[in-house]
Parts: sequence; C-alpha cells; structure tokens
Amino acid sequence: MALIVTLAVIVTRKDVAYSLVLVWALVGIMSKQSESQTVVLTAAVGIAIILIAAATMVIGSRLKQ
Repeated sequence: MALIVTLAVIVTRKDVAYSLVLVWALVGIMSKQSESQTVVLTAAVGIAIILIAAATMVIGSRLKQ
C-alpha cells in the first residue's frame, strides 16, 4: 500500500523527497528483518520501483525544460 501511495505522490506532486523517505524506511525494514527473505525481497523490489519512478520523473522534467 505504501508503494502505491508513494508512486501516486511522485506522479501527482513530483515530490522526490517523499519517495526518498520511504526508501529510507524500507532500508530500515530490510536491516531489522534480515532473517526473513520474503520481507527483504519485497522491500528491495519496492525500493527499486520507487527509485526508477523518481529517476524517470526527474529526467522527464529536465527534458521538458
């Protein structure tokens, strides 16, 4: 659910800082739940999706200028 909200914020508000806060939280979850491979994999996939979306938004906005 947090991933969906973050992607919506990236698309609608173009707020990269918000997405980086969620990446930070997911890294913390990964470090605390390192014994559970399912949690680590899910968090890693979420991080990748968020970073790709944020980078795409930043690059897209730079190209429009």
